[in-house]
Amino acid sequence: MRDLRKILDQTVADLAADGSCTMRYLFGYFLKGFAVLQGVIGLTVALTALMTGRHTWQMVSVGLLLLATAQLIWWTGRLVHRSADRKRYVQHQHRLLKLARKKGGSLTVLEAATDARMTVEKAEEILRELAARGHAEVRVSESGLIVYCFPEIERWDEKHRARPVHEL
Repeated sequence: MRDLRKILDQTVADLAADGSCTMRYLFGYFLKGFAVLQGVIGLTVALTALMTGRHTWQMVSVGLLLLATAQLIWWTGRLVHRSADRKRYVQHQHRLLKLARKKGGSLTVLEAATDARMTVEKAEEILRELAARGHAEVRVSESGLIVYCFPEIERWDEKHRARPVHEL
């Protein structure tokens, strides 16, 4: 019963976290679509004013203003997408660290990808970055298996015996 509850709690937490990323992606696409529509309208207004010759400078100004704001809206949509990408990356990283703690401090790329529900490429990218930043060590087994080990997690029990730096 506890295992089922744990699984349900994790699933709900994943949906809530992934849902916010999904909303960011949808909002970004909405902004980009609106920018394209506004850009087309601005271009149409400017070209129509130039072709007909009526109210030329006012209509061209309106068209150019619509094009400029369309560019700003497109740029905002890109920022929203980047924000969603960063949040998704952090979520994947947290999943891998929780999984490493659950597995005693060491993971392989395939183990990380399957248990954390992400692509092999994404799992490998995150594990390599953690190793490059010094949070994980890359070890190779006798058979050539690459294992990412997290010393802080492996030596979790030592934190209770830690002493102040000035005592060392």
